Amino acid sequence: MRRIADEFDLDIRHRTFVLQASPAEMRERWGAPEETRKTILDHWLGCRALSDRPEMIDIDAMREASFDYPHGHTAALACKAAERLGGQDAHWTMFDRIQRAHLSLALNVADPGILLRIGGEIGLGPSALAAAMGDPETERAVEADRHRARAFQICTIPPAHRP
Repeated sequence: MRRIADEFDLDIRHRTFVLQASPAEMRERWGAPEETRKTILDHWLGCRALSDRPEMIDIDAMREASFDYPHGHTAALACKAAERLGGQDAHWTMFDRIQRAHLSLALNVADPGILLRIGGEIGLGPSALAAAMGDPETERAVEADRHRARAFQICTIPPAHRP
């Protein structure tokens, strides 16, 4: 995506389309944590089958992880906080690193400590990132993106094909 943006001089605006913002929302949609994990990992199997880099999606590691499947809200806060600190490029970089941590390394991306570590690795000060993640303005930005996703009827990422 970055190559395409550079090649065609595109100005891409990143959004945080959180589908389930808490363990409670995940239970409401899919049931028990085990069922949630199975359903979501089945989705990732489909994504891996279509990916040009399937080796980046380690289903087995995610299946064996010792924590419940993570909701997306904390990671969304981290991406929006990164954006507030460093613009769209920081958002994009944070998102990419979170995806790698989740899909390749099977880390719990709902854990703020992991997200702060990732932020530090990409040059964002952990204390500045933590402050931005806890700022009500960041929460409002995440919720605004979530509202946008609902308006577009996005219910999966990547979005499911609708006839």
